[in-house]
Amino acid sequence: MSSDIPKAVLKDALAEAIGSRRVRAAVFTTFTFDPGFFEIHVLPTLFDRTFHQSDKMCRIQAEDALRDVRHGVAVYYDRSGIVGDATSAQLDFRRIAVARKGGVFHPKVALILVENPIDESDIEAGYQPSQSLVVAALSANLTRSGWWENVETGHLAVIDAPDHSRDTCPFRPDVLKLIREIRASAPADEEHACLDAIQDFVRREAPRRKAVHHSVGGVFRTRLFVGQKPLDAWLRDLRLDRHHWNLEIVSPYFDADNATALRRLMEAMEPRQVRVHLPTDGDGRALVSPDQYASVEESGARWSKIDDGITRPGARANQESVPPRRVHAKVYRFWSKHDGEVVLVGSPNLTMAAHGRAAAGNLEAAFLMDRSHIKGRRWWLNPLQDSPSEFAKELETEDRDSEHVLCDLALRFDWTTGSAAVRVDSDWEHPLSVETPTGLELFTQPRLKAGSWHACGPDASQAIAAVIEATSLLVVRTNGSSWRILVREEG
Repeated sequence: MSSDIPKAVLKDALAEAIGSRRVRAAVFTTFTFDPGFFEIHVLPTLFDRTFHQSDKMCRIQAEDALRDVRHGVAVYYDRSGIVGDATSAQLDFRRIAVARKGGVFHPKVALILVENPIDESDIEAGYQPSQSLVVAALSANLTRSGWWENVETGHLAVIDAPDHSRDTCPFRPDVLKLIREIRASAPADEEHACLDAIQDFVRREAPRRKAVHHSVGGVFRTRLFVGQKPLDAWLRDLRLDRHHWNLEIVSPYFDADNATALRRLMEAMEPRQVRVHLPTDGDGRALVSPDQYASVEESGARWSKIDDGITRPGARANQESVPPRRVHAKVYRFWSKHDGEVVLVGSPNLTMAAHGRAAAGNLEAAFLMDRSHIKGRRWWLNPLQDSPSEFAKELETEDRDSEHVLCDLALRFDWTTGSAAVRVDSDWEHPLSVETPTGLELFTQPRLKAGSWHACGPDASQAIAAVIEATSLLVVRTNGSSWRILVREEG
């Protein structure tokens, strides 16, 4: 296994990118979501201060820190993505459940607008502090497993306001495309104060000079894939197919059969050799079906494994006694010893839904960056010597923690007025019951018309207020099905 694989703790990398700068707006996107974990273990990363180890004290400190974020913090998450062991939200950040008509809301992105320090003399002279945008594209969801337990990957980049007219940011149009897609995934009447502030910076202050060429001096410019085109076509447009690469792929999930996404990628790039990481469980069973395994082999790719040093961290002498970490990373590495190295990292699995256009399938996000400055390039993956002796009886899927949601229902509670309201994105003709996690009914709604908020009434509002002092997670039951929702608390 090559020693040039960068290793870092996600939380530390994000904190380092922000540094001592003041956060003015922050947007996170995720497929699966644990609101309580986000509050305690992700949100404090935005602030250059020490937080108490006690959850209660940490929340008090985070509540105070949030008051200084001018445009607030927002999390956009797939409506079905509240994980099974999720804990309740208690702090004042905006929680926006979204849905995609043709696929799932799958990007794992952080967009963090920061204010750069300025000298007192400049303040006295009337200068305003400049702003920068930290952009992160990750494979990790906003969950305990994503930030603490799995092997994940990602890349962080910073957009600074230009110092002179020649400055350029090649992925500026990609960020604007991502913002439009996030907005389009939310209900039409949604408010996007955080996203608006970030979009305004990218439009008005980020370097606007267009990058004419996809590479300069043989080095490819950094770009952000957000489903502008199918992935294979997007890579060809960037002229990556003009090199004789080796290709290594790490993905936990695959097409059900025929390895279609892999075959299209290989046809577009014509790599010399292809190695694909084989996901396994703690007992060594392959987490693919026999048909999936055979399809990848028939494509000409070789199943391979990541070195134990990645999945079993720590001293090599103790690795056998350490259970392997789940590999949830998504990596596409194009490299050769002489032509350089380009890596795509972020959210897309090796599936057609992930590799397609955003308009027709999933919304994904992944950074493409050149790592040709790394010397001594060699393979990251080691080919398997033998086929798996056993396959898992039940395959894991990306949506294994997600719930079946029958209708896009949102529940809002405004603490300033003490009133609750519900909204659906499509007409729903069946009675709806909103309950506590223990099954106590709070109110029922006979039917709902789409497109606007409907007041729940004083009795229902009072019942909801009493419950959400303890938990912001409630249960919707209708037409024989039930699922959880995260109450949107305002004011």
